Amino acid sequence: MGEREDVDAIHTDAFALVVEVSHRRIALPIHRQDLPVHEPYSAKASIHLCTEPSARLDFVSIHLCMVEAAESSQSKDRLTREQWIAHGLRTLARQGSAALKTGMLAEGLQVSRGSFYWHFESIADFRTQLLATWQERATDGVIREIDSSIIGPARLTYLMKLAFKEDRSLDRAFRAWAATDADAAKVVAAVDAGRVAYIAKLLRESGVDARTSVPRAEFIYWAYIGQSSVMNSAHETITEADLGDLSGLFTRPASS
Repeated sequence: MGEREDVDAIHTDAFALVVEVSHRRIALPIHRQDLPVHEPYSAKASIHLCTEPSARLDFVSIHLCMVEAAESSQSKDRLTREQWIAHGLRTLARQGSAALKTGMLAEGLQVSRGSFYWHFESIADFRTQLLATWQERATDGVIREIDSSIIGPARLTYLMKLAFKEDRSLDRAFRAWAATDADAAKVVAAVDAGRVAYIAKLLRESGVDARTSVPRAEFIYWAYIGQSSVMNSAHETITEADLGDLSGLFTRPASS
């Protein structure tokens, strides 16, 4: 069951109320006069508005399925899943995790909440998908791109130049979220471990022995995390030439 949500007033002539009784789904016709359509409808359930006549009725709890005879002016509500995810990431970066609420998100896009529930089971589902998207785009996808396009020691130099020049606002937002949320903390910890492991791999490919590669990788990553916390702008940037020099420094053989 999802959290309590207020659904916008619905204006239509016919609905199908789909419920589960002993694992059987039953569709009950409900007519306009049976619903207070001019008043907000509230329910403690997972509620989805289905805006396509071909929508399947295989849902989890209670769903209101609206049958439309033709395209309506509400087409703006039919945002894609990717648009909602992008909006969620922007909201997180600018306002923090406290703003990741269905009503606030829908208001920011100027759409009804029905658009949100077309793609996500609940706000918890949405947050889980935000975490997965960040992990894929900021770590897994970056690793695949580097491995597929760059060969040899140049990989480490390229990664350092990419990492130390990027905007870190979203990264900081996920870390702040992880400080108060156990699920977010698990994902951030997994991202950190994956990044350090990849840096260590690049160091080994550059000739650094296995024993030395991990502490060097950790040190590089600590510098990356710490850079975004520097308040004095004079000390928060580094040139590409200096990054190349540092890359060479970390790939030198360990002294015996």
